[in-house]
Amino acid sequence: ENSDPRYLALAIEKIVAEELLRRLDGNDFKIDAGSACGGGVLSPSHVLNAMGLGVDGHIRITLKKEHSQRDVIDLATRISDAVSELRA
Repeated sequence: ENSDPRYLALAIEKIVAEELLRRLDGNDFKIDAGSACGGGVLSPSHVLNAMGLGVDGHIRITLKKEHSQRDVIDLATRISDAVSELRA
């Protein structure tokens, strides 16, 4: 009720967010590393740390009304594949 459905934040353990972003480059989604409250600072977010999320793989995805359910499923598959590659 108090959230914005256009934004999705993920914390993926044992992944460097910037490496994941490189593998996801070239998609139709806006994806950033870190927390929105970090303001582009590369140091760990105090907010994410306070939530107990540590420093691993924080990404934010912005959804648009033009994105279909299929687009989101395809992105989820790409994220899963990229995480598997990075952990291999």
